[in-house]
Amino acid sequence: LAFSVQGPLAIAAKFTYLLAHAFVKSGLFFTSGILLHRLRSISEREIFRRGRGMHWIAGLWFLGGAGLAGAPPFSTMLGEAGVSAAADLAGLRGFSLLYLFAGAITGAAVFRVGMHTFLGWGDEPVTDRAADVGELPETKAEDRRVFWYQSTPAAVCIIVAAVVSFLPGWLPALRDSSAGLASQAAYLHTVYSGQSVRLVQSSWQDAIPGAALRGCIGLMLAIALACTSVFRSRLRRVFRLGAFLEGRLGAVRAMQSGHPGDYVLWITIGLAVFGSATMFLLR
Repeated sequence: LAFSVQGPLAIAAKFTYLLAHAFVKSGLFFTSGILLHRLRSISEREIFRRGRGMHWIAGLWFLGGAGLAGAPPFSTMLGEAGVSAAADLAGLRGFSLLYLFAGAITGAAVFRVGMHTFLGWGDEPVTDRAADVGELPETKAEDRRVFWYQSTPAAVCIIVAAVVSFLPGWLPALRDSSAGLASQAAYLHTVYSGQSVRLVQSSWQDAIPGAALRGCIGLMLAIALACTSVFRSRLRRVFRLGAFLEGRLGAVRAMQSGHPGDYVLWITIGLAVFGSATMFLLR
C-alpha cells in the first residue's frame, strides 16, 4: 500500500512500519520457539492448556498480538498513520480501513492461540492443519522452565517495536532520508558527491491520534474475533465467525497449508505478479 502511494511521506512511513512489524514478528517467532523447546510441540491442539503458568511468555505473546493489530504504543500504529496521511494527501481513501481489517485478522489469530495455550480458555481448537507439518522437539522430556536467556531475545524485540519510532531524532532522520530518496536530483547528488541535501519533509504527527484510535479499535476487534472461536460452543451459530474462518474455508486452506513450500510458492508468485505489473505500468 505504501509503495503504491509513493512520495517522501509514504516512504518514511513504509520503513517505520516494516521495522516495527519485523521486530514484532521476530518476538513471536522467539516465543513460538520457546513453546516448541519446552512443550515439545507447536501444534495448537497438542499444547492446548499446557502453557498455563508460563506467565512471562504469555505476556510477550499477547503483546506481540497487540503489535500486529497496530495498537499503541507499537510503531506499527505509527507507520499506519504515516501511510494513511500520505494516501489522504494523494486523494486515496480507505487505506486506514484496510490496515484496520488486516490488523484485526492477524491479531485475532495470535490471541486465539494465546487464549487456548496460556489461559486454557474455551473449547479444543477447531482445526490445526498447519501443525501437521512436524517439527522435532528439542528436549527429551517436557520441561516448563524458561530461563532468562531464552526469553530475553523475544522481550527485546517486543520492546524495540514499541519504542524505536519514539526515540529522539529517529523520525526526523528517517523523514530527511526518505525525502532524499524520493527526489531523484537529491539522490543523485548524494550518490556522486557523498553529501546529503537538506529537504523540507512534512510530518504526520496530526495523523497519529486517529491511528491510535483505530489501533485500539483493531485490538478490541481482534480480541472479540478470537473469542468467537475460543468460546464457539457458548455462542449462537451466527456469532461463530472465528470458528467459521478456521474450519469452513477449505479451498483457502488448501492453497496455504502452512508447509514451508507453500510460503515459497506464494512469495514467488507474488513477486512475479508484482514485477510484471510494475514493468507493464512503467514501460
